[in-house]
Amino acid sequence: MRSSRQRATVELCSSEEEVVRAVTEARRAGQTVRVVGSGHSYHQAIWPEGGRVRRISLDPMRGVRIHREGAGALVEVDAGCRLGRDPLSPSSTWSNGLNAQLQAAGLALPDLGGISHQSVAGFLSTGSSGGSVKYSVYDAVERVRFVDGTGRVHELSRGQEQFGAAIVSLGLLGVITRVWLRAEPSYD
Repeated sequence: MRSSRQRATVELCSSEEEVVRAVTEARRAGQTVRVVGSGHSYHQAIWPEGGRVRRISLDPMRGVRIHREGAGALVEVDAGCRLGRDPLSPSSTWSNGLNAQLQAAGLALPDLGGISHQSVAGFLSTGSSGGSVKYSVYDAVERVRFVDGTGRVHELSRGQEQFGAAIVSLGLLGVITRVWLRAEPSYD
């Protein structure tokens, strides 16, 4: 669980431009950037003792844009959007989570895990894949956008060489800022 001292040391980024600025400033200062999410990751990975660490949160980046394509859709999701509700984030609700927005539009992803308080980017970049041996949320990922350690923005699509690495990189390739997911008609 996050302490109030730790929350006070986290910089909120509400746009990709702010992520670029934070990464660029951290690089100039010789700092490492760590993205603070829902608290699902190993604590010392985000809150190591010592070191020059700049912690950012993508919590304000919650946009979801649904682009209909026949019965399904291509869904553009900002990195901080939670799958469901994060009880540790005061601004997180069930209705602003991705799953609720997809359900309201009659859509769903092919598979998800049992923990819904994670952000979309955190869920993907930590290698979470869901609870099925037949379906995977990675089957739905079409594109990913991220800011590398130099502050440059990259966008990779399915089929490009680094695509698979970027979506499960634990942040080693950079900070994911946006993901495009292929949604299908809702199911039971």
